[in-house]
Amino acid sequence: MQYSLTTDAGLPTSENHTFNDDVEKGIAIFKLQSGRYYITHSNFMAKKVRSYALGLFENDTLREDKPIEFVEFYRLGTSKRKTYGATSDSRVVAEKNLAEFHNSIYFNAARKYGAENVISENFRKYGEEGFESKTSYVNEMMNHLVYGEMLTVLKEYPKGGKYE
Repeated sequence: MQYSLTTDAGLPTSENHTFNDDVEKGIAIFKLQSGRYYITHSNFMAKKVRSYALGLFENDTLREDKPIEFVEFYRLGTSKRKTYGATSDSRVVAEKNLAEFHNSIYFNAARKYGAENVISENFRKYGEEGFESKTSYVNEMMNHLVYGEMLTVLKEYPKGGKYE
């Protein structure tokens, strides 16, 4: 799909940049100048990445701590089944599922790198005063059973062995 992005819009130095990229929906992780990670969603990821490359950012977090590396991409819309004319209820469910997946990626990255080192569009104010409830929620969601240790325990017992 062909599209244009404008830098310095409204100024004499304004410039149009035209690109032709495939439209792909997904959730991406970017590494920021500070070494932290930023998780974002887009229905047109190539356009978002090119916007970042041109210095066009959607929030103050990115304007202050610019993306410097594309780390990972989780593609959405992978089902061959397409729904046209979906009901409002099904659209709400789809949005909730997207938010759930986005948050799951965030909680796992926060657990891996430390919550103070990961920023999500949904939890940009983690750890800040006045956002104690969100901070508590993130901390709670990062803690889950250590499933890898459970698998290790299974390997210790011979087939047909007893668990104590």
